[in-house]
Amino acid sequence: PGRTREGNEDEVHLDPESDDADTFRVFLTYLYTDTVDMRSVDVVHLLAAADKYGIPRLIALCEVELSMNVTIENATETMRMA
Repeated sequence: PGRTREGNEDEVHLDPESDDADTFRVFLTYLYTDTVDMRSVDVVHLLAAADKYGIPRLIALCEVELSMNVTIENATETMRMA
């Protein structure tokens, strides 16, 4: 109970429409190292991946990063993803 389909199947199926390779590389790096370089990724997309795959600590890290860096340019996208 509570496991993802990928956890049950030992596979991850990427959706090319929502999972871009750069974001997923950073996501996997986080899973294996528990570290993330927010400067190397679109944080909004990383937050979406963390939410999609149910990674609460990464969700929190992305939320903090976004709240500290809200600008006129990214506010609309950030709110749309919320």
